[in-house]
Amino acid sequence: QREEIRLLSSITVRCWRFTELGNIYSILAAILNIGNIEFTSVVTEHQTDKSNIVNFGVLENTSSLLSIQTDELQEALTSHCVVARGETIVRPNTVEKATDVRDATAKALYGRLFSWIVNRINTLLKPETFLRMNI
Repeated sequence: QREEIRLLSSITVRCWRFTELGNIYSILAAILNIGNIEFTSVVTEHQTDKSNIVNFGVLENTSSLLSIQTDELQEALTSHCVVARGETIVRPNTVEKATDVRDATAKALYGRLFSWIVNRINTLLKPETFLRMNI
């Protein structure tokens, strides 16, 4: 088992740059954190259910891991923007819709990360790349 661990860490060091590993870990941590964001329902003056984020610290942590502004992530999760005929309409999301958007965002992040990792491994396994790494 120790041999397998040594082999795996050797492959990791040879195939990935430390900045890439840091980015992978940050995205994985963001995916785990975004699932912890909770919403509550707020009734506005127009009797429309609007979602609000309960645990703002988790939102801040997630946005920091993704290197984006906290208010931009909050807006992306709690509102829906439609552009029609040059006019922008922003509508608040319900708690159910905000939860769906949160889950879809986590799924998209995971899917893109997985695809990137597979493409990176395929690139590294090309004969010319492998030979270049060993020289």
